[in-house]
Amino acid sequence: MSTLRRLAACLSAALPVICLCAAVPVSADTQETFSDSDLTYEFVEGGVRIVDAAEGLVTINIPNKVGEYPVLSIGEYAFSDCLSLRSVTVSGHLKTLETGAFSGCISLEEVALGDSLESIGDGAFYYCGSLKSLTVPDTVTALGAHVFAGCFSLTALELPDGITAIPDYAFYYDDALETLKLPQNLTSIGSMAFVRCDALRTLEIPAAVTDISGYAFVSCSNLEAVTLTGTAAQPVYETDENGVLYRADGSTLMLYPAAKEGTSYTVKNGVTAISPYAFSGAASLKEIRLPDSITELGEGAFSGCKSLSQFAFPKGITVIAGTLFAETGLTSFAIPEGVTEIGDYAFYRCTGLTSVRIPDSVTKIGTAAFFHCTGIHEMTLSDNVTEIGEHALGFRMDPNASDEQSVVLQEDFLLRGSSKSHARVYANNTDVAFKQTDINRTLVFGIVMGAVLLAAAVLFFLVMRGRRAEAKEAEAARAEAQADAQYSGILEDDGDPYERSDTSTALSGAEREKLEEEAFPND
Repeated sequence: MSTLRRLAACLSAALPVICLCAAVPVSADTQETFSDSDLTYEFVEGGVRIVDAAEGLVTINIPNKVGEYPVLSIGEYAFSDCLSLRSVTVSGHLKTLETGAFSGCISLEEVALGDSLESIGDGAFYYCGSLKSLTVPDTVTALGAHVFAGCFSLTALELPDGITAIPDYAFYYDDALETLKLPQNLTSIGSMAFVRCDALRTLEIPAAVTDISGYAFVSCSNLEAVTLTGTAAQPVYETDENGVLYRADGSTLMLYPAAKEGTSYTVKNGVTAISPYAFSGAASLKEIRLPDSITELGEGAFSGCKSLSQFAFPKGITVIAGTLFAETGLTSFAIPEGVTEIGDYAFYRCTGLTSVRIPDSVTKIGTAAFFHCTGIHEMTLSDNVTEIGEHALGFRMDPNASDEQSVVLQEDFLLRGSSKSHARVYANNTDVAFKQTDINRTLVFGIVMGAVLLAAAVLFFLVMRGRRAEAKEAEAARAEAQADAQYSGILEDDGDPYERSDTSTALSGAEREKLEEEAFPND
C-alpha cells in the first residue's frame, strides 16, 4: 500500500477530534473539564484524564500530576490525528491508554510508556505509520483490538509475560515487523492478528496457547516456520517435522508456513479440516495431497498458491468455501458430484483456468466466484442452479482502467443453459452471452402440429383416392353386371335368333334360308 493510500486510510478510519486551544486555569476543581496551553483534562475518580490536545504539537510530555491531581489515563481519541506529533513521553501515574488514544498520528516515531501503565486500549496506536519501535512495560496486562494495526514501520516488539491474549487485528498490516516475542503466559491469538505481516519469517508460539483463530496468520507471505516453545500439561497444538502447525488431536491443519521450502506436501491421515487460509500465499507449492478423511476446507485455505495447477478434491466436501482457490495456478477443475455450493470469490482471478465442470448437484454460485477467470470461454449450468451472485460469471477487470475495481463484460465468454434455467435469467440481467441448450418448445410444438396436419392431409388424400378407386371399381362392376344381366336376359327371352320363341309356328327351311341370306348377304 502506498504512503498516500495509507494516509487516506488512517485519516478516514480515525474519529475526528475537536482540539481546544483555549487555556483555562487548573485551579477550578469544580469544573468538569479544564485546560492548560497544550492539553484538556476532565476529572475522574482519583485524578484526571486527558481528553484533548492542541493542534500543532510536535512533542509532548505527559505530566505526572496536574496541580494536585494525578494523570491516570489518556482518554478516547485524545491525540487522534495529531499529524505533526513526533514524540511522546509518559511518566508517573498513567494507567490506561484508552481507545484510539494516538490513532492516526502518522508522524509519531518515539513513545516512552511509564512503568505504571496497565492496559493499552483498542486501536491506541492504530495507523501510527512512522512508529518503528516501542517498549511495552512489564506492568501491562491487556491489549485492545487493532492496538498496533497499521504500524507499517514497526520492525520489532516484545510483549511482557503479563499479557495472556493477542487480540483481533492486533498487528494487522504491520508489514515491516520482523521480530516479535510473544509472552510465555499467552493463551489465545485472535482473528486476523497477524494479517499481512510480510516481514515475519519465524514465530515462536508458547505451548500454553489453547486457542488460535483460524484467521490469525492470513497472508504472512514470508513465514518459513512456526515452533512451539515451553511445555504444557495438555498441549492443544503441535508442529510436525516440517514446521506445519496442527491441533494436537490431529483433527485440523492450522497453518502451513507460506515461505516453507518444497513443492509438495501431504496432509496427515485422519485430518478432517483445513483451517481458513492455512496454505494461503504458499507460492512454491505445486501439489497438496489431502486424505479422504477431510470434510471441511476453510475459507481461502489455498488462496494465493500460484504454483498449484492441479487439485484432487476430497470426497466428503459439499461446499467450496469463499476464496478457497482465489489467485491460484489451477488450469482445469472438475467439481465433484455432491458439491452444492460454490462460495463468493472461490476461483477469483484464476487466470490460468481454462475449463471447469459444474455438476448437477450445484445449486448456488456466489458473488464473483469466477470473476476475471479470463481463460474460461464457456460454461454450462443445469436447471438446478437457482442462485448466481453478482459478477459471478462472464466478467473481468477492465484492462484499460487504473482502478482495479473497474468491471467489464468478458466478451469471449458464453454461458449455456436451458430456456427455463436461472442461467438464462442471469444472462438476461447482465448481458452475458447465452446459448440455449434445450429445443424451443413452441417451435417443437409447431413442427409436431405441422407434421400431424401434413400426415392427416396425406391420409385424407389416400383415403379419398382409395374411395374413388373403390367407387370406380364398383361402378365398373355394376356396369359389367348390368351388361351380363342384359345379355343373359336376351338369351333367356329370345333364344336362338334363328328360332322363334313361339314353337307353335316354326319356320320352314325356305324361310330360314331367306333370313340368313338377308342377314349375311356376302356369305
